[in-house]
Amino acid sequence: MTETERAISFALIGCLAVLLFGCDLRADRARASDPSPGTVSTDTISGVVHVTNRGAGQWTARTAWRTREIFRFGGRDEPVHQLFSSQLLGTAIGPDGNVYVLDHLAATISAFDTAGRLVRTIGQRGRGPSDLATPTGFTWCDDGLMWVSDPENLKYAVFDSIGEFVRTSRRSIFAYPRRQYPLVCVPGTGVIDEAATGEKLLLLRTTADGEVHDTLMAVDRPGPFSPEVRDVAVTRPGPEFTRVATDYTRRLRWAVDPSGGIWLGSPEELRFVKLDWSADTLLVVTADHRESKLTPADERLISAALRQSGLDRSQINPIRPLFQALHVMEGGYLLVQLVDTPGEASPSFDVYDSGGRYLGELDLGFAPNRLGSLGSRGNILVAPMLGELDVPYVVGVEVVRPVDERSPR
Repeated sequence: MTETERAISFALIGCLAVLLFGCDLRADRARASDPSPGTVSTDTISGVVHVTNRGAGQWTARTAWRTREIFRFGGRDEPVHQLFSSQLLGTAIGPDGNVYVLDHLAATISAFDTAGRLVRTIGQRGRGPSDLATPTGFTWCDDGLMWVSDPENLKYAVFDSIGEFVRTSRRSIFAYPRRQYPLVCVPGTGVIDEAATGEKLLLLRTTADGEVHDTLMAVDRPGPFSPEVRDVAVTRPGPEFTRVATDYTRRLRWAVDPSGGIWLGSPEELRFVKLDWSADTLLVVTADHRESKLTPADERLISAALRQSGLDRSQINPIRPLFQALHVMEGGYLLVQLVDTPGEASPSFDVYDSGGRYLGELDLGFAPNRLGSLGSRGNILVAPMLGELDVPYVVGVEVVRPVDERSPR
């Protein structure tokens, strides 16, 4: 081969390498920015969008979300103003950037700065207009007023931005399905609250001016037990039965979307349904990256529960849960708190975008207390935790999102 031929060969090889590298780089960028990793199909008869997510999510090592802890306060050795009376804590970041903690048993809401210094305390236990009996959730509306749901007093207590009592508004139903949950104020719709009657989950609506609209939506919420199982449960036949009845049964999970609508799911499968305020289905989202399969340890626990109760397996119909809670962040991102071990809190959350596409798994770095309520504002998440001797405290993290490669440069 002549020198000229050899030079031409090297040049061709170099061009080929550049082409291959460029293709690989473009493919990597396409994978990183592709907003549609799953197969999306539309039911043209009903207009319902079905999103099927197969395999891993769309995040890559470069685009996956991370978390950074930004504050932590409370606990056994902290100042007395940081001590909470129960594990039933609701948490949120207020419009002023302060951390708000609703203590269900103390019937108060405490505002802290991110260094843990007490800013103010709102409410007290009682029956007066500004008092609270069973506070279950709180939120802010666009006018800056904070609403606190108080079912036992059949009211909402409304406070201004510095915690001064403003007025009450009627809450028309006493019952509530969860002792702690995020109350939501949807612009143009009103304050959305949760209630329950029989086997129905009810969403109550009250406009920001206090006008009561009663039920906004009613959703079937079948209980996990048949009547015969409930009859056995009241006798408390043993610890294994209690664990199975609590952690291995089907119970509807839900979360209200601050932009409108509600997400529903049953913990034995990664299948989530989003409804609008008329209870019409908007989205049906499924994913296949986790399986609900009972382990040998699960089977031993279930066998012990059956022996204690005298029931058969078909009456209990146990499942291994895949997730334990749902939460919706601003932007419509659905956070699904996973279950690693039934009965134990997990730090891991699956993340879906507002269109139902599975993005990937986010590790908060801590496991929020299952009896409390996760709060969020923007990229900040705040959650109640349990420390030594089950003393509750509060942790806040910032969700760090890498720069979107699709953004103009």
